[in-house]
Amino acid sequence: MTAPTSTLLTLLVALQGSPAAPVPQPSPPAKPSATAIPATPALFTLTIKGGILGVADLQANQVETKAIVERLKTDLKIPINASPIVAQHKVDLTFKKTPTISLLLALAPVVLADLEVTPNEEPEWTAIHLLGYNEKAPPRALVQTGFLLFAGIPREGGEAPSQEDAEAKAAAALTKKLEEEPKDEKPVLVVIVAADGRISLKSRKQPLIAILNEVASKSGIPIDLRGKVDMTPIDVDLRDLPLRDLGVALGRPGIRLVVRRNLATGEEWVQGILAGDAHPPRPAGKD
Repeated sequence: MTAPTSTLLTLLVALQGSPAAPVPQPSPPAKPSATAIPATPALFTLTIKGGILGVADLQANQVETKAIVERLKTDLKIPINASPIVAQHKVDLTFKKTPTISLLLALAPVVLADLEVTPNEEPEWTAIHLLGYNEKAPPRALVQTGFLLFAGIPREGGEAPSQEDAEAKAAAALTKKLEEEPKDEKPVLVVIVAADGRISLKSRKQPLIAILNEVASKSGIPIDLRGKVDMTPIDVDLRDLPLRDLGVALGRPGIRLVVRRNLATGEEWVQGILAGDAHPPRPAGKD
């Protein structure tokens, strides 16, 4: 049976007018986020009790030394200088109630401390230096800010020795003066510094600052005058004395030795002499 012509035409028109089915398209790749998520910084905990001579708790995992140093500077209230090599080194450390000095020794191969040593007082810590092996030592702890001038002691006449034996003759003359007793009332000031740094001196009718200036000159260390110094002439006779003990031996106020100490070995070097009464009191509550 044949379909009516009108029905076929209607079906044909409907098929021709229908839109084609859409072809699926692949999704475009996702764009990366423009804002990168920062890495979580390494954390550490540090607690100091009792100051530089107290104890410390530290927990650090892959932490740069400079971060720990910054916290130590704040807690100890002491300048702490780390060399660039030491500052960038990352450490893994765990300490419980460990001496603070031991913590410092764990941060660097070489740890030096600068101290002001005053007779009959605890040394005052003024700076700490963290260094690697064979690194250049930090600058001298005391830089002289002025010059001290004194009237010289009259010298005996005579020709100057030749350059070859001048040093030997000068040493022999000083040793002789050191041992002999003066027969008159003239001022005397003799200072001898041995090869190991020990000093021997004899002074008669000399002010303290003149004695200290001569010691500094013969020892090759700076001396800095801060405040007023008692100018009363004194008589002193000392033999074979470690320079570090000069303040105690002289028994006069206003003398402080600046000392640099290797915290690992205990070795010390006198860096200079501070003279005068301008020693500010330590802040209340300082450890």
